[in-house]
Parts: sequence; structure tokens; C-alpha cells
Amino acid sequence: MFAKTPPRVSLLGLPMELREQIYHAYFEVEGGYVHDGVTDTLVQSNGDPIDIALRYTCCSIAHETKDLPFRINSVKFSAVCRDDWQEMANAFGWIRCYHGYLQKELLLYMKHYITPDMYHPSNSQYLDYMPSIGETIDHLVGTEPPDGKHHHLQPFKEQWQRVSRPSGLGDSGFDASQLVRKFGDTNIILDRTIEYLLRILAKRHPDQFTQAVDIILPGWTDSHPSVDILDLTFNPWDIPSTLEVITMARALLLEGEFDRFTAWETLASTDNYDPRNIDPRYTGTRYQYRKMAFFSASAVAIRFVNQINKQQRLSMRRIILNEDRPAVSQHMCHAIGLIPFCKEDTKLHVEHCWNLWSTLLLGTMNRSTFSVARNFE
Repeated sequence: MFAKTPPRVSLLGLPMELREQIYHAYFEVEGGYVHDGVTDTLVQSNGDPIDIALRYTCCSIAHETKDLPFRINSVKFSAVCRDDWQEMANAFGWIRCYHGYLQKELLLYMKHYITPDMYHPSNSQYLDYMPSIGETIDHLVGTEPPDGKHHHLQPFKEQWQRVSRPSGLGDSGFDASQLVRKFGDTNIILDRTIEYLLRILAKRHPDQFTQAVDIILPGWTDSHPSVDILDLTFNPWDIPSTLEVITMARALLLEGEFDRFTAWETLASTDNYDPRNIDPRYTGTRYQYRKMAFFSASAVAIRFVNQINKQQRLSMRRIILNEDRPAVSQHMCHAIGLIPFCKEDTKLHVEHCWNLWSTLLLGTMNRSTFSVARNFE
């Protein structure tokens, strides 16, 4: 009599509780997943590739583990600086600065049409800056020259070329207009408040608003509705393609070669050059430098989450944002762009970490190329 053949052992033949423990031990990575900004992929915390080969064994195992990798592993993002993004990143910051300055100039031109009721919006997000805006507008109206001409608007493009410097566009932190000097800061709340006022003015006084746009950007309204000027910008946390940046620049009638943002500069040729500013312990280059443009960890995370499918997105449980470098375009507000994902999935936890020295403290200093070269070379 022949012995009975022992049953073949298989993973799927094990109880589900045991299979879950095996899956968990297989997919869990010490330190979680880390986003590699150079390759734009996820890797292990030690840089090794992530192994999920078990999911390709069969359809049943793939189905049972479809949410597991993201559910049990955190995903960490840091600020990214890529050579192929440099022109785009700096041009992106340039457009953001330009559009913010343009909106402020429009508001100053339309100051006579602002009424007290506009300073009391129903949406509380616009309330913080309303008192300061009202004070500034009242001051400008009260001190306007007798001829009533808007000298600060003539001509806008020449003014912009004077106040904008490719080396200083990292965080939109220049004092370009009376409104900015009055507040002493530039942030998304102020930008949105000014946009809110301009949309009301465009609706109530369309002819005057069109005239203001024509004065600031001659010829722009010949081919565009005047109110569309308010939409010609990016979110601060966007990472657009080079084509999108070029298209936006052309729509705003901006001209110039973007490669000027990545050109090497000679230290002694800058207005900020002073031999006394060079630390004697400094051993880096003393004569040529260029700015390194970073996208924030928040912006990189938003871009990544937008690229994966909804099933993967909803399986994520923990995102870690490591803000370790000053980044382009008002980087302190970029985490706002993650709010829609948190509303979509209430189980998602976002941990936001800042390097106090390299991001917050240095980020408030002069962001010229000279300062970047001296502090980060």
C-alpha cells in the first residue's frame, strides 16, 4: 500500500490572520519610504530599492496586499533641487513675483472705487489684512497729487524690471510697491485678499478695471477679458512643467531668456559685493556662483500624491515633510495644498518638520544670489 502524498503547503492555504502577519513582515520597511528627488521614485530609508515582488506572485495576493505598502509605511519628502528644474523653478518664482506685484498695482490704481463695505467680507480668511489695506488705500487717496495722476504706475514694465532681480526671486520677498512696504511681508493670505478685492472691483466697475489693466499692460485686453489677468499665475506649491511656465510667461507678456536664472555670476560684479562679508574660514568659490532653486517638501509631496491613483492615495496613512531648505514661492504656505487630500482621507496624518536654521532663519534674510552663495556653497 502506497503512502498518501502529503498536501502541498501554500501561502494562500494559511489562515488569513497568519497571512496578514507574513504580509506585514514582508512589506514593512524600517524607517518607511523616502522620496528620492533625483530619480523621482520611492526608496528605502537607506537608499535601497523597495521590494514588492510578492504582489506579483498571483492575483489573489496582489488583491490582498493592494493597500498594505502605503498603509504600514510612512512616506518622507524633503526639498528637491534638480539641475533639469533650475530654469523652470526660478522662472516659476519670477512669474509668481510678477503677478503679485501686478495685482498690487491694479489695486492701487482702483483705489478710488473701493468702498467701505468691501472691507467686511463674509469669508474670514480675508479679514486679517483688511485693516492694513484700508489704512494704506486711505493714505494714498489723501496724499495723491492735485493732478490726480498715478505716477507710481508709469510705466509698470520698467518699474518691474528695476525691482525684480533674477537672483532675488526665491521667496517673493522684495519691497516692490507702497503696499508691500506698508505690510513688510508677502504671503498667500495677502495675495488672496487683494485678489478678492480686485474681483469685486472688476464686477462693479468693469470699464475702469479694463482701463487699469490697459495702463499696466498695454494691449493685453485686446485679446483677453480683463478679469482673466487674475488667473494668470500658479499656486505657490505647484511644480509646473517648463512648457507650462513658458506658456504662462507669454500670456503675461513677459519676455527674456530663462537661462539667465542659471547663469554663473562673478562675485565682484554684484552690487552686494564687499570683501568684508567673506568669512575668512570660507573655502568655497570666491568669484563665481549661481543660485540653487529648491522646491519645498510640501510641493514635492503634492506633486507625488497627484501622480498616483486614487486607490494608492487613499491607502496612505502618514506623510512626513522635511523642510530642510528655503524654497521658491512662499514656501511656508505650501502645506495648504495638502488640505484637499486630508479632507478626502481623514485617516491621513501629515507630519510637518522644519529645519529652524536653514529654512526659517536663513529664509528671512536677503535671498540674493550673493547671500545664497555665501550661506550654502
